[in-house]
Amino acid sequence: MEKIIEDYLVEEGIIEQTTNEIFQTISSENPEIQGALASYFDNWYDLSIEERYNQMAQKINGIYLYDMFKSKNKKGLSKILEKIINEKYVDYGDYVLDIGCATGLESVLFSKIIEEKGFVSGIDVSPKMIQAAKERSSKKNIENIEFLINDMNNYHNSRNYDSIICLNDVLTEGFDFYSEDNNNEGLIKKTFKNFKAILNPDGKIFLSLSYENSQNKIKSILFSCAKSAGFKNIEHEKISYRDSDNIRKTILCVGLRD
Repeated sequence: MEKIIEDYLVEEGIIEQTTNEIFQTISSENPEIQGALASYFDNWYDLSIEERYNQMAQKINGIYLYDMFKSKNKKGLSKILEKIINEKYVDYGDYVLDIGCATGLESVLFSKIIEEKGFVSGIDVSPKMIQAAKERSSKKNIENIEFLINDMNNYHNSRNYDSIICLNDVLTEGFDFYSEDNNNEGLIKKTFKNFKAILNPDGKIFLSLSYENSQNKIKSILFSCAKSAGFKNIEHEKISYRDSDNIRKTILCVGLRD
């Protein structure tokens, strides 16, 4: 499985690069975007989630900006994808909901794992990300996949799912965990109950979020809300790695099952 994931990521242009190397590539291809990005990152928390990720759906040298910056965390991404697939959070024949699918990078990989008997729905609040995801799957002629503009707090569909995947800090951003006056526990409980309602019996959820010691409160809130929604089995593991800038990163992976 490790080789399948590595080959796929390379095919999609996810090759380890440092932040400096990424900006050098951007500068050589489109200096105007580099200047705009500097301002964009400085004002990150002043932008809506839709505004943040619409910007990252631009292409440089055939690769989405979102994917370029993801490449500096390739080691962590590979470890998370291996865990999802090896522990069967996504398995043959599953119907999968990928929340915060962005450019569809993980969604398309999941479509290969579930094969023709399964189906993937990718949702994102950014119209430009959804457009990018559709472009990615269309180029590969994938039929068992759809991408929809929607958000995790209000999502409903005519189908139920065997698996819900929510990666890349979608939860922490979606619930505004970094805000000092955050008081979203009621919304979190509602969202987890919605997750439960759209899961098939024996369904499972896999979540990942950046983890620091200061985030123990976030973990506590998530676990409490998951239990309140009826998830009896909560598994969690911290995955550590060094990114391409040699900065130590830790990801909290959480699995929820009935």
